[in-house]
Amino acid sequence: MPAEQPAANALIEQLRESLGLLQVAFDAAAEAMLILDGERRIRWANQKAADLWGRGFTPLLTGKPFAELVVLEQLDGQIVLPEAPTHPLQLMGLGDGERRYRLSCGGPSSAPQLLRWTAIQGLRGSFVLLIIRDLGPLETALLEQRRFVNRLAHELRTPLAILSGSLHQIARKARLPGKQEQRLQQAREEAQRMGDLLDKLLVLSELDTDQFPWRFKAISLRNALESWMQGLPAADRARISLNFNSDVPELVFDPNALGQVLSHLLQNSLRFSNSESPVQITASAGPEHIEIQFTDWGPGMRKATDHSSIFERFTRLEEHRDARRGEGAGLGLSLVRSLMEGMGGDVVCRPNHNLDGLQQSGMVVVLRLPKPSQGDGASAVPGEQRRDPA
Repeated sequence: MPAEQPAANALIEQLRESLGLLQVAFDAAAEAMLILDGERRIRWANQKAADLWGRGFTPLLTGKPFAELVVLEQLDGQIVLPEAPTHPLQLMGLGDGERRYRLSCGGPSSAPQLLRWTAIQGLRGSFVLLIIRDLGPLETALLEQRRFVNRLAHELRTPLAILSGSLHQIARKARLPGKQEQRLQQAREEAQRMGDLLDKLLVLSELDTDQFPWRFKAISLRNALESWMQGLPAADRARISLNFNSDVPELVFDPNALGQVLSHLLQNSLRFSNSESPVQITASAGPEHIEIQFTDWGPGMRKATDHSSIFERFTRLEEHRDARRGEGAGLGLSLVRSLMEGMGGDVVCRPNHNLDGLQQSGMVVVLRLPKPSQGDGASAVPGEQRRDPA
């Protein structure tokens, strides 16, 4: 027997023991755990998952398609079809993530569940770890609160639209004395501000409760940005300079959501900059992300700490307040962050520097979208089966 054989046997035995202990730990977990292969079939399940869907026997789950195991529903009870862009099997193609659903296995729907998926790296095939757990009482209460905000925003939009329409009709037909005309204009501006606030609250609540109508597709980023610009007023479009590096590939994202992100950034820039201040949008490819830099030359931010806190909800910088402008709600940049995270990306901001590295007026908002993985192909769409080239 070679001298290395006992050592190899000892190592194998140690690995077997470690795997056994790991299996015991997974089986003791309160969450159901599944490992799905590239065909989205179950390759492994812990005891919790076997108790829920395999009558207590893990082998009964092995090889089954996840889509046939459970039916997923939105929190409002609407069934999510496996081919829908909001189904986990579709979202897994965009990277790691989590969403809340109700689960149905032929009986009544469950309480809200959190589904979290993570790609398993370092293996020859394409595998995803899927963890399913019950929401705790506090999480459930917060979710119900957000659903209430969603319903409230929907209910308030109709009377606000009637009020805005009536004020517009009065402004068109009535000739009022100076002070009354001024008050009417103030009322119209406040109604418009309330409408904008409701629109942002509604989108945020849809994102919070996983009800945002995502529409992911493979598309050229240049085409998406040029299409967004075409929908802008001519005066706003003239202030934008769009620059593209040649290495930007086709991406999978929601062009409407990205358009909302850019519109909120542009709205902020136009609000706080003078009428001739330009806006520059530059797109380039990094090692792992596609970066879109949105640069303006407005007032910027004086404090370094503001660059992280500005994305919090209802955050408004005191230095930007001006009695000549109506107050914003402080939701625009928070909405930008939530939309970017929903597309698997993120957003950061930093001061604006010139070519010599000196800080100048303005701010740079950096939007990052995930870059297609090697071997996925530019034509990949959410849910398309992605196989390891080997």
